[in-house]
Amino acid sequence: GQESKRRTARLARERGNEDRALAYWQSLRKELPTDSEVQSNLIELYEATGKWHQVADILRSRADSLPAEEVEEKVALYNRLIPLYTEKLNMEAKVASTYQAILALQPGNEEAFTALCSHYRSTNRFPDLVKVLKASIAAAEEPQRRYDLHFEIAVIMEENFSNATEAMKNYEAMLEIAPEDLSVVRKLKELYEQRRDWNSYVDVARRELDFLEGDERFEQLRKLAQLAFENVRDPAAGVELWKEVRATEPQDGAAFDALMQL
Repeated sequence: GQESKRRTARLARERGNEDRALAYWQSLRKELPTDSEVQSNLIELYEATGKWHQVADILRSRADSLPAEEVEEKVALYNRLIPLYTEKLNMEAKVASTYQAILALQPGNEEAFTALCSHYRSTNRFPDLVKVLKASIAAAEEPQRRYDLHFEIAVIMEENFSNATEAMKNYEAMLEIAPEDLSVVRKLKELYEQRRDWNSYVDVARRELDFLEGDERFEQLRKLAQLAFENVRDPAAGVELWKEVRATEPQDGAAFDALMQL
């Protein structure tokens, strides 16, 4: 029976007869696939002979068979798998799926998150990287953390996908988090100009005016009023800007002419 096999396997190991012990533990594993004594002995015997595939197989099945609430132990087993996949087995695809398994159990696991992102970067798997970053935004509580994640996605979208629309969405999210961030205001202004989205351009350029003073502000205001007058369908935007120009400089002829036309 199982108990006599167990005793024989233990005795064989004590006497240094590894092959005999291995045969008995292997036989027991078929009957008791989740038994921790069987698994531990097999792992030690396989490690001693460099049978890393078998070690990985046992560790993964042990992790997968544990109930969902055993989070710490499952994560510890997945963490033991990673060096096997990277150093012993050269199975890069398994590295990513193991980090994903850890993050599914512990969405806030910073070590797994950083390692998975760096793995995706080094293998140029940018769609997967973006997926992980987006999931992390959903789980993030601190505004600065969300800001940083949106920034990384925005850069990837621009540089790796030439996707200005998605980049803009992320810069816009950053501006909601940090309305006083002039660098984001200017980045959006540049992207809106490239897209010839003049309504959005005027909105964000008005924000930029809040950061400027004196002559510099007046020059920018005048340029913006002219641009709105020429490019924005709704005349109200232009009217408002030219009125502001006149309020600053009542003798401005261009402002007077534009307002007469509008």
